[in-house]
Amino acid sequence: MTEIEYLRQLLHEISLDWQITQQQLADSKKREVMLRIAVEYCVAQVPEFGTVLGIEEALAATADLKDVILCHAEPVGWCGTSGVGELIVSKSKVWNFLTTPLYRAQ
Repeated sequence: MTEIEYLRQLLHEISLDWQITQQQLADSKKREVMLRIAVEYCVAQVPEFGTVLGIEEALAATADLKDVILCHAEPVGWCGTSGVGELIVSKSKVWNFLTTPLYRAQ
C-alpha cells in the first residue's frame, strides 16, 4: 500500500468515525429534549416537583433546547388536564386545556 492509499484509507475511516459521532450527538440531544419536555410537563401538572433538588438547575442548563422541534409531523392527538384534574386524550383539540400534542412513534 502506497502512502497515498494509506492516507486515503485513513481519511475514509476518520470520515466514518465523524459521521457516527455526529449521529450519536444528535441522538443525545434528542434524548435531552425529550427529558426536558417530560420534566416541564411534570412540573406543570404537579408544581411541587419544581422544588425537587436539581430540577430547576436541569431546566436552566437545557434552556437552549426549549424550542427544539423533534418532529415535523402533524399531531395525531392532544392531551391535557381538565379543570377537575383528569388527564384527557382526544384525537382533536376540542377543549382549550388540550395543550400537549401527541405524535405517532416511528
